[in-house]
Order: sequence, then structure tokens, then C-alpha cells
Amino acid sequence: MSSSNPGGARPTNVRWMVLVLLFLISFVAYVQRLNFNVAGKFMIDELGYSKDQLGWMISAFIACYTIFQLPGGVFGEKLGSRRTLTWIVVAWGVCAALTALVGAGTAVAEMRGLQERSAASTDGAVAELERLAARAGQYR
Repeated sequence: MSSSNPGGARPTNVRWMVLVLLFLISFVAYVQRLNFNVAGKFMIDELGYSKDQLGWMISAFIACYTIFQLPGGVFGEKLGSRRTLTWIVVAWGVCAALTALVGAGTAVAEMRGLQERSAASTDGAVAELERLAARAGQYR
């Protein structure tokens, strides 16, 4: 018997579902970092934002993401990867819903900033779960 299969229990496919969910979380985080640049032209046309306002929104997004990488990683280590990813997904949903409800450029920038504060620890939490799974031999 291998150490990754204690008690001789037959492995389930749950580990692969977890891997798919981790991939999806990482993919959404990546797309989220890019979508403002793509949607910017349409936001200017349809919502009446100026290029300066859009620039401030993108800057708020990038600044919050960058600044909160380290505290997000510490948060992820203290709270644990599972709880951190759960918190991130809930915060993303709340911030996305609130972003849709606000109309002013400053409020959109603030909501995007809040969203990125929560998303800053995504990469570290996902990497930690993958490392733990690999160490336990679950993905062989």
C-alpha cells in the first residue's frame, strides 16, 4: 500500500474535480486582470467615462492587486488555502455584484480595488493546495 492511499480505500475522482476548480479559479483571476483593458473602449462609449477616468480605474485595479499580494499570501498561510479560496470566491461575487450596481467612475474604481484586494492571494492559495496535493501523492 502506498502512503497516499491509507487504509486501502479506493481513490475517488474528487481530486480531479478539485484540480479543475483550482484551474477555473486561476483562469477567472487571469481573465479578470485582462478584461478591463479589453472592455475599456466600450466603457468609454457606452458609460460615458473619459480616458482619464478609465485610466484611474485600471490603475486602482493594478495598484491594489500589486500591493495586496504580500498581505494576501500571509492571510492565505494563516487562514489556510481552502478557507482563503472560499473567502476569495465569495468576495469576488459580492464585489462583482456591487460593481454592476454603482454608476460613477470613482465608485467603479473603488469596487475594482476591493475586488483585487480579495483576489490578490489567489495564486498563492492555489499553489499551496497544488503543492500539498503533490506532496501527498494524490495526482499520480
